[in-house]
Amino acid sequence: LLLSGCSSSSAFGRNVYVSSFKYARGSNDGSPFGVWENITSLVSSAAATAHFEVRANYFSICASSGAEWTCASTFKRLSRNVLDPDADPLGLAQIASRYREDVLFPGLAIGSIALSFLVILGFCLFPSWHDEYDEWTGSEIEVKPFPSRRLVAACFIITSLSCVFALLSAMWQHTSAATVTTLAEVSAYGNAKASVGAAAAAFAWMSFGFLGVAAMGILLMIASIQTLDK
Repeated sequence: LLLSGCSSSSAFGRNVYVSSFKYARGSNDGSPFGVWENITSLVSSAAATAHFEVRANYFSICASSGAEWTCASTFKRLSRNVLDPDADPLGLAQIASRYREDVLFPGLAIGSIALSFLVILGFCLFPSWHDEYDEWTGSEIEVKPFPSRRLVAACFIITSLSCVFALLSAMWQHTSAATVTTLAEVSAYGNAKASVGAAAAAFAWMSFGFLGVAAMGILLMIASIQTLDK
């Protein structure tokens, strides 16, 4: 869900984003900026009538200059689909595209997903319940053998590594998004409003939390098997 955000213009697709940039008309109070006063006045004039918002995610970006949203995988495709070429005078879409291409790194999240899939395959190799003949009572009983110690240990190691990947991915996503949003607002002299996507941040940290619970569960399984075996 995190990686597939901004892949479509639907309500769910466009609301899962790492960072968002839009124009904030009237946020500049008009105070002079010294030698930069001429530049700030030009920036304020250009952004005064802009109605544009762009949202960036790992593999795509979404933009809107009105009520409709347009999503694309690259900035070139997005610029072709946006009807009004003057809707983005300060180039917020290009900033979002450069941030997505040069800063966001989906490799850690993809690695965490791949390792989690290996753990699920490992769980499928655990022995299941089956019937056996009890020589003491002479009746059939249902038993479930302990899984292989090496298999359980391998699942724990892979889950822990996946948890570390998810932690690094969430930290990098949150830190980079907070940095680029602050930089964009400062660079636009208060004429742009940037924010960190709450849904994307929640998905990133929830994945780390769930993987941590899974790792602790496998560790508890190892300790339980050792105790029951003794």
